Amino acid sequence: MEIVPEKVDGVKILSGPRTEQHILREMVPIVCNGQVLFQQMAAKDNALQPGTAVYKVTVEHTGEVYSAEVIKSDIQSKLLLQEVGDFIMDTDFVSWVTPEEEETVFIYPITFRNYESKSN
Repeated sequence: MEIVPEKVDGVKILSGPRTEQHILREMVPIVCNGQVLFQQMAAKDNALQPGTAVYKVTVEHTGEVYSAEVIKSDIQSKLLLQEVGDFIMDTDFVSWVTPEEEETVFIYPITFRNYESKSN
């Protein structure tokens, strides 16, 4: 995914001033890195199946990610889920200063898929 999607089904802002479009833009590199990691792990472990992990993320007004927890998943790899959670935690969102300096809490599902190379 190299472009910012217009919509991701299941994204929900629970509280805070950040917009959905801002969250989608900030999550692009995380989703891309997660997909690459999934592909690498699936190539080594045939038991790793595609699926979706839903993360609840809290971002401070400064852009620092305060927490990223899996709230639902059909992915069986705890390592994959932890690594993607670490990608989220290591991300610095754009600072979003409001008079109240509110944090934003949102739900973000990431679907991991197998991408097979096509031979001509």
